[in-house]
Amino acid sequence: MTYHEPTVLIKLREPGSCYVPSIGLWSLKANWHHADVTIFDDHLHWPLRPRWDEIDGHTVGLSAQFSCQHDEMLAWAKELKTNYRNVKVIAGGAHAATLDCIPYVDQVFKGFSEGLAFDQIELPVVPRYALERYWHSNRPHNLKSKTKRWVPIETSRGCDGHCTYCGMPRFAGRWKGFSLDKLKTQLQAYKDLGVKEVFIEDDNVSYYKDRFLDLIRLLKDLRLHWSCPNGIAVQTFFHSGIVRALDHSTCWRVSLPFETGSLHTAQLMRIGPKFVEWTYADSLVKTLRKIKIKTAGFFLIGYPGETEEDVLMTLRYANALDLDDTYIYIATPYPGSALYTECVNKGYIETPVDYAALTYTQCIVNTPWLSAKRVVELRDQDRKENRK
Repeated sequence: MTYHEPTVLIKLREPGSCYVPSIGLWSLKANWHHADVTIFDDHLHWPLRPRWDEIDGHTVGLSAQFSCQHDEMLAWAKELKTNYRNVKVIAGGAHAATLDCIPYVDQVFKGFSEGLAFDQIELPVVPRYALERYWHSNRPHNLKSKTKRWVPIETSRGCDGHCTYCGMPRFAGRWKGFSLDKLKTQLQAYKDLGVKEVFIEDDNVSYYKDRFLDLIRLLKDLRLHWSCPNGIAVQTFFHSGIVRALDHSTCWRVSLPFETGSLHTAQLMRIGPKFVEWTYADSLVKTLRKIKIKTAGFFLIGYPGETEEDVLMTLRYANALDLDDTYIYIATPYPGSALYTECVNKGYIETPVDYAALTYTQCIVNTPWLSAKRVVELRDQDRKENRK
């Protein structure tokens, strides 16, 4: 690392209305033992906005996980570099890592920034005083929680998948799991702080099925409610022991990334075994309902190469399932993904790219098969008829 670790880490505002602690920033604080680090969350305007005159000559880190945070990242960096000549600014996070040069930013981190081998990383424990700020805001992930005292955690990093719409494997690398001993220590510490529920935010928590079974048992032993709001691979449930382990466990909700109801679209997305026929999806949702686990389904429409019939197939697939929550997202070309490269090379999106428009609620992709306007019309029509 060229510069000293930052003394101030800034969590930029994220899309949506969920306010949760940043796992990444608290991990940096936990692993930079020699640095006195302050984490400022711009969602909560807490703690008080840092007094820049007190940190002149120090280093400030900006966390830009999402492309729509790009302009805010630039605004913070410009303010710092314009007003305080001796402040060094670094940027990290999945979006920042896709950029080689950012105005007013001295250094960009291309991956995780603890500066340690994976097995040396200590899992963070957010202190009670900070947790209470988030509990008071009452904005959990997906705005869904079982209790009022929750915290996000990661039990692994990375993913070995090749889904073309996802840029995380490029940022996080191949799948690596934290040891169960480390997780037990972290979870027990949270329980001692009064935490009653955890959100598992992994990209692929169930990559190794036996490890996932051990994690289910650990959370049950600690009597911590849990969910997977970021998604859990549907093929996980092909393993005969998973559903049995979930029955009478402390799991209360899972998000299922079915992605599409069209085999043609699944092939375009290169999602491989993530695609399942509707009959299996229906059976799985009904089984989870029987064991009192709520289900959310994730679906993408507007992928390049899709026809209108492909989109309608996905909507029919989604609406025929007895899900507790159904999320219809629009395929978004995030930098770092194969989808982004394809859209730029084939002229499906305007360049230079308006990063602020890169959200899953908007469509900026125009193809010979479907216009962005038509994709939004199909989404809105479905919302009007089925999302009451």
